[in-house]
Order: sequence, then structure tokens, then C-alpha cells
Amino acid sequence: MHKKFFHFAYIMTFLWQTVFSFALPLGFFWLVGYLLNSKLGLGKWSLALCIVIGALLGVYSMFHYIITTVDWATKEDKGNSIQSKKDSKK
Repeated sequence: MHKKFFHFAYIMTFLWQTVFSFALPLGFFWLVGYLLNSKLGLGKWSLALCIVIGALLGVYSMFHYIITTVDWATKEDKGNSIQSKKDSKK
């Protein structure tokens, strides 16, 4: 029961951090585009350009987080499986 709970909590944490790593750059650049459009009067193109840049940076950040986390988890799993094999031989 406890393993299922911690596995679920790990998955939820992973998903939350993945969404956050995409949404933060997108939201920040949307705000910058909104300010450029409304305060400086640069036009709607500045808002659209900032949203596109934010989305691209968000996708990059999200995939960087996923690849880094999966690589770390894979190393941990390999380490745990090697350790459990050593323990079972004793």
C-alpha cells in the first residue's frame, strides 16, 4: 500500500514539475508581450512574438527537465537493481 502511494506521489510531482516548467516561461513572456503591447504600444505582433518565444522556451525547458529526470531515475534504478542482486547473492 505504501509503495503505491509513494509511486503515485512521485508521478504527480513529476507531472506537476513538467507542467510548471512549460507554463512559467510561457506566462512570463506573455506578460512581457502584454506590457510591450499595452504600455509601449508596439502592436499585437509583439504580444504574438513573445507568446511564441515563451512557448518555445517552455517546450525546451519541459523536455530538458524530462530528459534529465528520466536519466537520473534510470541511473537510480540500475543502481538499485545491481544492489539488490548483490544483496540476494549474500
